[in-house]
Amino acid sequence: IYKQYLAPYLDKQLLNETLPEMNTTAENIAFWIWEQFELNLPTGNTLKKLNFYENATQGLVLRNE
Repeated sequence: IYKQYLAPYLDKQLLNETLPEMNTTAENIAFWIWEQFELNLPTGNTLKKLNFYENATQGLVLRNE
């Protein structure tokens, strides 16, 4: 899923140019990534957790609770 649906927008890209129009904060980018996984997961699969790191010491966790 990552390689097909997310990498073209994220890998070695200027995110302000490749992502949909949004304020490109870590929180918004993580939420967009979550949405892309949910849209493309095979039937019967559920995304439970997403760890998103801005750098080695800062990041956030999204959970499906």
